[in-house]
Amino acid sequence: MTMPRYRHPVLLCAVAVFAAACGSDTPTTPSTAATSPATETWTGIVGPGGTASRSFETTLAGTVTVTLTASDAALGLGIGVPRSVNAGCRLTVSQVDVAGLALSIPANAGSYCVQIFDDGAVVKQASFSVQIGHP
Repeated sequence: MTMPRYRHPVLLCAVAVFAAACGSDTPTTPSTAATSPATETWTGIVGPGGTASRSFETTLAGTVTVTLTASDAALGLGIGVPRSVNAGCRLTVSQVDVAGLALSIPANAGSYCVQIFDDGAVVKQASFSVQIGHP
């Protein structure tokens, strides 16, 4: 019994495709997309003696910069690492000031947080806006 003639061209094409795939001596390197720093805006309200914090992740090493862009009163602003889920922020650096205050720290990839706190200037409540820049 003989094989039908129409199957031989298909077999030849398959062999040609596999042979072409094996013939390259040029190594390939993975492409990497350039990433720019991420910028987030965080807004909220803090009461007398109160605090508010927000966690975020950095994917690369670089600089974390936070800026108090608006506030109804002088507020404390800090950068640190999260204590645990919903338990606040262990501050690395902090300062009390009015809107315009900016803080920066060098950072590796990992978890970080920003904290706003009242240092005695809030009477009823104070709204705030913070810009967070990170790698």
